[in-house]
Parts: sequence; C-alpha cells; structure tokens
Amino acid sequence: MNEPVPTDLAQAQSRRILAWRTVHGWLMLATALLALYLDRPVIVAVVGMVSLLTLAKVGSVPRQPGDRFNFVNWITVARILAGVTVVITPILFGPMFACIQVISLWVIDGIDGRLARRFNLVSVLGGNLDKEGDAIITVTVCLMLIHLDRIGLWILVIGLIRFVYLIFLGFLRRESKSPPSSPLSTFTTGFTHILLGVRFVLDWELHTALLILATVLMVISYCRGVYYALR
Repeated sequence: MNEPVPTDLAQAQSRRILAWRTVHGWLMLATALLALYLDRPVIVAVVGMVSLLTLAKVGSVPRQPGDRFNFVNWITVARILAGVTVVITPILFGPMFACIQVISLWVIDGIDGRLARRFNLVSVLGGNLDKEGDAIITVTVCLMLIHLDRIGLWILVIGLIRFVYLIFLGFLRRESKSPPSSPLSTFTTGFTHILLGVRFVLDWELHTALLILATVLMVISYCRGVYYALR
C-alpha cells in the first residue's frame, strides 16, 4: 500500500505541476494554432506527447514509489498515444477505423482510473496525466476533422477550451478546485467525444446540431469549473 506523501514533498509536487500546467496551456494553445495554420495536426500530437513526458518527470515525488511513474500511468500514456495516432489512421485505414478508434478510446477511458483505485495507485501525477492527455487527444481529433474537411473551425472551441482554462488558472496562481462530479458533466464528456468520433463518417445536419449542443454544454461545464476555481 502507498504511504502518505509527506507534506513538504506534496507541496513541492503541487507547485511543479501547477507551473507545468500553465506552461503546457500556453504551449498547446500556440501549437494548436500553428498546426491549424500549417494544416499539420501531427504537430500538436507530437508536442503534446513531449509535454506529457515532461509532466511525468517533473510531477513525480522522490522516494514515494506509489507516486512515481507506475504501470497505471504507463497504461494512461499508451491510451493517449493510441489516441493521437488519429493523425494517420483515417488516411491509412479509412474514416470508419478512425471513428471506431476514437469512440473505443473514450469507452475505455476509465480503465486506468479503476486500476489505480484497485491497486491503491491513485496519485496527483496520474490524475493530471489522465486529464491533460484527454485534452491532447481531443484537440488532435478536432484538428484532424478540420484537416479532412469534416467540420468547420468552430469545433476548436471544444479542442482548445481545456488549455484556455489552464492558462486562466495560471493567472490565478492556484490549483483547480474541481467541481463535484455531476451527471451533466459526465454526460457532456462522453457525449462530446462520441460525437467527435462519429464525425469521421457522418456530416449530417442533425449531427452538426448535436455537436453544437455538445460545445455549449462543454462551455457551461468549464464555466462551472471557473466558478469553483474562484471560490
């Protein structure tokens, strides 16, 4: 079983992760806009993975095996890596494969969290890897959909909102006080990412309307996060 992380180490870890998240937010926002301008989604996928590996280095707690990079963290990284390969799968294997790939990744998203709880490996590092990795997959999928002319630029509201939120928290110089989980936020996350996957094969007006609804719900969800961060 994991021993509690000493207070001084935990505080140092929190400061490092907070600093990383601020830089990461700016870096990913700039990289996503560059990838959009150059029409090269692979740029954001590569930079995102490098940034996450940096988090793995700076976010570990020395002398605390449970909060080092454990096998659950590696599962998270493997899932993220499988997600960012969406920059090549529609071209190599077709849009249907990309659709199944994206939806499958979000369906199994909770596996690493369940394993962490099952083996008592829940950690601050692992939680950040999971959240920020999901954001990197999301922006990569959004850029790839734009690249394939499957949707308009407005979809980047979904792709970039997490990074704007991290920048906002950096200005506040505080950690995110995550709002209590709610059925609406859980539904919004799953609903949004399944719709993004389906977009590889569908461009019906109804589907576009549903994605607009998902975008609105996502914005509301992050506004809720802003409210809790300001409390």
